[in-house]
Amino acid sequence: VLNGAEWKHELGLSGNANKEAIAAWVRGYRGEEFETQDLNDAFCVALAGYSLSIVEEEPA
Repeated sequence: VLNGAEWKHELGLSGNANKEAIAAWVRGYRGEEFETQDLNDAFCVALAGYSLSIVEEEPA
């Protein structure tokens, strides 16, 4: 489970990044932001979690 500061840091954002900063990051990543801030946040949390799971996986 990632808290707000953790997922923001994983994406290179400040731990206290505001809605505008998150929306700008999403636009930079995918060319456009989502319709709502909740969707922007969910996308970022999922991407950060995925990124961490790749880094932390043990080799088989």
